[in-house]
Amino acid sequence: MPNVDDCEIVRVFAQVPPSTVSAEAIPDNKQFQIVVEAEAGTNLHGGGGDYNLSVVVTDVSAGVIVVNLNQSGKFGDANWPNPSLSFTFPPIPAQTAAKDDHIYQATSVVRARKKDPIVSFDESPPFVITPP
Repeated sequence: MPNVDDCEIVRVFAQVPPSTVSAEAIPDNKQFQIVVEAEAGTNLHGGGGDYNLSVVVTDVSAGVIVVNLNQSGKFGDANWPNPSLSFTFPPIPAQTAAKDDHIYQATSVVRARKKDPIVSFDESPPFVITPP
């Protein structure tokens, strides 16, 4: 848990719906989601300040960005109602057989406050696109 005036990303991982557990292999014919778990200190969260949660999913094998995901708001809003957060981004389309054996990774950053921002980064474990 961060101190009362801090914010940090705890974990980032990929999952294949409807499963809610971390996936190391993503079938090429299935959508997948990125989940970010984060925590905000009680003073920071209780103050209702601005936050921005960003994720970049990269195809490490090809050296290209697959998708950029963003969620912004104010602490205490419907997307970050409590100091502890588990946020699931919308599904990412199936990657097709052309991406089989490609290694992917998600990098996430949370920024709290616009002025004098607090930032925290984390990366998911690598995951691979596979045949179904």
